[in-house]
Amino acid sequence: MLLGNGYTTTELRKLLIKTEMPSFIDIDGLYRLARDVVDAASDGLKSRGKGEEILLAPLYERIDKRTNPARTMLNLMNKGTPVEKIIEMYS
Repeated sequence: MLLGNGYTTTELRKLLIKTEMPSFIDIDGLYRLARDVVDAASDGLKSRGKGEEILLAPLYERIDKRTNPARTMLNLMNKGTPVEKIIEMYS
């Protein structure tokens, strides 16, 4: 999905920190992969029997909404939300 497009891992990282994903990335596949990884973590935590899998709920929410804290912050800043207000939201 990500490798094999002629980019090094460093180049990929620089591409992926941009606001928009590069066109060669299968975004649906990327989110499926993210869900699979979190599902595997959830299964491992469930097997411990301590209820820790609940801590993964924010990750599932991010996958479902296709967002992350950095993207949310950038969107807020682009809408003119003061940085101080954003800091308050995350504190």
